[in-house]
Amino acid sequence: GCAIEEAIRTGHDEFDFLEGDQTYKFQWAAATRQNASLCFFDRRVRSQWAWSRFLAIQRLIQVKRLVRRSALQVLGLFRAQ
Repeated sequence: GCAIEEAIRTGHDEFDFLEGDQTYKFQWAAATRQNASLCFFDRRVRSQWAWSRFLAIQRLIQVKRLVRRSALQVLGLFRAQ
């Protein structure tokens, strides 16, 4: 909150919360933005290894988000009881 107040005080009209879909960010923001990354790989062995690693990390990130959302839903069910 203090960082946002300082940004306003110094005349900024935007504040970037960076990546993530944490609830508190939506208390301050009216809209979201999509991030995009460009990665280029060629046919060399090292580049293909990097491509495989990149894909594995992206899949792990997706699984982490899915597990987190599922866990939050289960916790919400327990809290509702």
